[in-house]
Amino acid sequence: MKVSGWHEAFQELRAKGADALTDEERDLRRLPMAVVKTLEAVFQPRQFDERTSESGKHLDVLKRALQPGIELDPITVFKVGGAWFCIDGHHRLEAYRQAGGKRTHVPVKVFEGSVEDAFRLCIEANAPDKLPMTREDKLEAAWKMMLLVPAYT
Repeated sequence: MKVSGWHEAFQELRAKGADALTDEERDLRRLPMAVVKTLEAVFQPRQFDERTSESGKHLDVLKRALQPGIELDPITVFKVGGAWFCIDGHHRLEAYRQAGGKRTHVPVKVFEGSVEDAFRLCIEANAPDKLPMTREDKLEAAWKMMLLVPAYT
């Protein structure tokens, strides 16, 4: 268990406290990826590191999904001490960073609350057990969605 690193980092954030957000910050939908920081000791509940095969495979899938005009789900960010921290979406953020190209910004969802609330959210967002869809499952589902398009027009 890696409690000491977590505890020190958590206490440092707690001492700074969550920033009061302006209306403009609350409404943000994109941020430059260069300003989004990660603090895995606090906001990454998984115990594996980025080099594990499961994590690497997930990152590869996300990078392949980043085709021109396609975005991944927004990354949840939280502002502490004047800095934006990723509290959910570490793999998505890394996929954007590694994908390169002309992308400079990432879609975000701004979280407002205490440091404790942000920590709870990162656990809750990562806790559900879900069976991942295979590539074939996803292609089949996409085809079915395309078949529905005329029904909406």
